[in-house]
Amino acid sequence: MASKGDRERENKIQRIVELDKEKRNELKMKIRDSKYSNAERLQFAFQLNKMRKMGSAVKLRNRCSITGRSRGYYGFFGLGRHALRKLGAEGRLPGLTKASWWIKMRNDLISDGIVRIKNGYMAGLQSVLLCRSKIVGEILRVLKEGGFIESFSVVKERYFEVLLRYTKNGQGAIFDIKRKSKPGCRLYINTSELKRNITNRFGFKVLSTNMGVMNDFDAKKLKVGGEYLLEVL
Repeated sequence: MASKGDRERENKIQRIVELDKEKRNELKMKIRDSKYSNAERLQFAFQLNKMRKMGSAVKLRNRCSITGRSRGYYGFFGLGRHALRKLGAEGRLPGLTKASWWIKMRNDLISDGIVRIKNGYMAGLQSVLLCRSKIVGEILRVLKEGGFIESFSVVKERYFEVLLRYTKNGQGAIFDIKRKSKPGCRLYINTSELKRNITNRFGFKVLSTNMGVMNDFDAKKLKVGGEYLLEVL
């Protein structure tokens, strides 16, 4: 069980995040809006950086709805691993079997998503389904803006349907896509490491920064670094 102090601290952060959420989202939208000049977008970025760090949603931790534990959390169920095993063994989770349990307990949805996209292009499929999450949605937005996918939409409330993009010759828009930062080994880069090289001349890097998920072109303009999620070719 989580301690009382941990829960009270989490509730405090939740209240602060709710207070700052609207202003943070407004500044992020302005930073991404191309109608503003680079100087104006840079000023918005400075304003975002000056806001209290405790108001960022990344400070929140996913916790088991029963025990309050933050470790071994599975978002599909909203439970920690201990509560999930106990309820599953008691038969209190309808429809849960060992096979479906394994499928629903994927931790790295980013790796799962890029494998599905790569396999879809190799098989010549028109669309693929990806497990829905906030970070996966942001990555798909960046890929769409870069012209690597046609579009994406939410289906069945739990999945993204991604329409793949092909050239007139039937060649896929993505030659290769690689996962860089992994759950077991995070990879971060700063602005000085955002120099282009010949391997990604026709693609880009996808970064998760304190201003949102973006490609390395935008990150270099805004002079921000972050977690190096993907390399798209």
